[in-house]
Amino acid sequence: MNRRNFAVVAAMFALVSGVFAAPVPPETGSVIFIQNATILTVSHGRIEHGSILIKDGKIAEVGSSLKAPKDATVIDAAGHFVMPGIVDCHSHIAIEGGVNEGSVSVSSIANIAEVLDPEDVDIYRDLAGGVTTANILHGSANAIGGQTTVIKLRWGQPAAKLPFEGALPGIKFALGENPKRSNFSVPGQPKR
Repeated sequence: MNRRNFAVVAAMFALVSGVFAAPVPPETGSVIFIQNATILTVSHGRIEHGSILIKDGKIAEVGSSLKAPKDATVIDAAGHFVMPGIVDCHSHIAIEGGVNEGSVSVSSIANIAEVLDPEDVDIYRDLAGGVTTANILHGSANAIGGQTTVIKLRWGQPAAKLPFEGALPGIKFALGENPKRSNFSVPGQPKR
């Protein structure tokens, strides 16, 4: 596959997985057809010589016997794999500054969404490895570190575009050894 075709397939993979938020939404009526791919599904195994039909920026069909509509942009992905994006359930990327609130051990009011760093190069690196979504957590120095945020990894977009719309809120608890080793002291207890 030449460099231009590879770039087109890479761009389509990004579109399919929702990795990058396009500056403009896909044109109404746009149709993209990826064919001859090895598709790794989450619940239906492996589809050899599979196809993916994308309409208006959303996956409409996946299968082995699909036919390209006549108005579709066709991408031949022979020799390539397509799979759903990986979700990182515990990540500390895309945080501006430190990951721990350093003043108190219980800082449940702190919200990671307020310190998202959309220019963190680790967003780009995670995307290169197939990660498309991440649950961003505080560090483990605090017993209760604060509110977490699930983000879509959208390289080049502002922080306001990173949070995953509709994701449930969370809070970081670290009740193991890490909070014991922090610089916090408990009233009436010696500092460790």
